[in-house]
Amino acid sequence: MSSELHIDYESGATVYACVRDGDGDVAYIAGEVFEVWGSGDPVRTAADYDIACTGDDGGRYVGDFPAWIDAGLYSAQFFEQAGGSPADGDEVIGGGPIRRSGTAEVTDVEQALAIDTLAEPAAGAPPAAPTVIQLLNYIYRLFRNKKATDAGPPAKLTVYKDDGSTPMFEASLSDDGTIFTKGEFEAP
Repeated sequence: MSSELHIDYESGATVYACVRDGDGDVAYIAGEVFEVWGSGDPVRTAADYDIACTGDDGGRYVGDFPAWIDAGLYSAQFFEQAGGSPADGDEVIGGGPIRRSGTAEVTDVEQALAIDTLAEPAAGAPPAAPTVIQLLNYIYRLFRNKKATDAGPPAKLTVYKDDGSTPMFEASLSDDGTIFTKGEFEAP
């Protein structure tokens, strides 16, 4: 996609960008992979990771986000090139997060919610103090996935993973003839 990397900086500079993933690894442009900065044999440098940015008279610099990078949350770092080519000692002049749909930058929360997917949680008790994402994920699994109860003793309600056979979490059930109780969900 074009012009997704952008920064305002003094005009007349030579600016380039680098993209990092959630682990802090940098995009090696020619190899189309993320790696630890300075990996490879011979050791790679800023010249292997740079994405050229074109400036206008007003000091706006733009570069193209690599098309091979999947959807997700990344960070862009911008550097002012001091010499004839990008070098590891070049000064960082700015940066920030960039969320991608896989084909374009996503700029608002509604779009991000529309494209992000959530991996199924590992089997185990839902956390007592979940993030909003965890909360929604567990509610979704409870609503969507297969559930089964058994007569016990002790009776229990089991929620299964998407495969329909692996228990994800379960809760004890009891009924004394007056009150039915479902216990807290915990690890199977």
